[in-house]
Formats: sequence, C-alpha cells, structure tokens
Amino acid sequence: MATETEVGERLRRRGWRTECTVAEMVNAWALLVSAIERGYGDDIHEYTNDLYCRNWLHEA
Repeated sequence: MATETEVGERLRRRGWRTECTVAEMVNAWALLVSAIERGYGDDIHEYTNDLYCRNWLHEA
C-alpha cells in the first residue's frame, strides 16, 4: 500500500498540478458540499473546476 506522500507524488507525475494530501482534498470536498447545500452561486465552469478535489480523491 502506498503512503500518502507516494500517492501525491504519483498523481503529480500523472498531470495533477500540485501534490496534495488526502486531508486537504477531503477538506476541499467538504467545503464544496457545504457550498452546494447552501446554494451554489458560481457558474458551471467554476463548478467543474471545483470538482478537482472529488476527482483527485477518486484517482488517489
């Protein structure tokens, strides 16, 4: 099983811009879910961009 650091490095090599931790991405996902529950105010392009945390977690 890979360590969190190894996962971040692997994803970086696969094209992700920065090395992130699982905790950072879980927090980003929680913030996005909270924003959606309150009524997401940005447009579809921003929403698609905000899904990076979910996609990162899926890849990890």
